[in-house]
Amino acid sequence: MKQIIFHNNNYTTNINNASTDITEQDIQRNIKSIHTTVVANYLANRKHNKIINEPAPKINETEQTLPRGTRRTLAQLRTGKSPFLRTYKHKIDPLSQPTPTCPLCNIHEHTTQHLFTCTNIATHLTPRDLWMDPVGVAALLERWTDAIGRI
Repeated sequence: MKQIIFHNNNYTTNINNASTDITEQDIQRNIKSIHTTVVANYLANRKHNKIINEPAPKINETEQTLPRGTRRTLAQLRTGKSPFLRTYKHKIDPLSQPTPTCPLCNIHEHTTQHLFTCTNIATHLTPRDLWMDPVGVAALLERWTDAIGRI
């Protein structure tokens, strides 16, 4: 059964307010305090991103200059669940994608990490650049698309 907000004790906090004379200003201050506390706790306790094995950094604002489809692909790659990846397509439908290996090197699995380490597409970028340099990664994806299209 889906957890509802009233039974969710993971992301809530209560402020003990013994005063009987509560003003609208008190209520707004308490709402802001609760929100700040809950967001800080969530950010401090979130799991590491499995692609970079650390908490995900803030996405560089230059990503907003990219087309929506490219931003979608970058978001998918940050989770390792993108139709751009053969490992993902193989996991979803092994009949239509019989192998998860890289179409260029045919040695390693075609994962998000491999996009940055394949010997057939040289780059100085790292998986962390999915967050830090999304425009550079978008250019790398175009190189991958061009190379795979020639196969």
